[in-house]
Amino acid sequence: MAHIARDVTQHKRSEEALRLAREAADTWTRKTPARPRFALGAMGPGTRTITVTRNVTFEQVRDGYRAQAREALLKRAMEAAEKVRRWGDVVELEPMNAFDRRVIHHALKDDPAVETHSVEVEGTDKKAILLRPKH
Repeated sequence: MAHIARDVTQHKRSEEALRLAREAADTWTRKTPARPRFALGAMGPGTRTITVTRNVTFEQVRDGYRAQAREALLKRAMEAAEKVRRWGDVVELEPMNAFDRRVIHHALKDDPAVETHSVEVEGTDKKAILLRPKH
């Protein structure tokens, strides 16, 4: 369970970093409304692409980020499911929000060898997903 506590702590740090980045972006956007600023995560095109192209909209950045996040989430789910099939062990995925859990449950719902369950994680409003062999 120590790894879950680390994940929760890292998530809280990431949320605080995002809050600070968003605050800075909003401050500069208020100063120069013709040049809006955005806070980006680690995935997606990033600031270099936006600077180079200058034709990228916030919606394009957001949609690219969401697509990459979903692909990464599905990849983790498939890798975990493969471990369950191969070794017969229970695999626990990190705590995540309801939307991400739904994506994983839906992706694996028809898998004949793997079942998924959401479980409460103490100290957070998020739940982890357990993947286990179907009996």
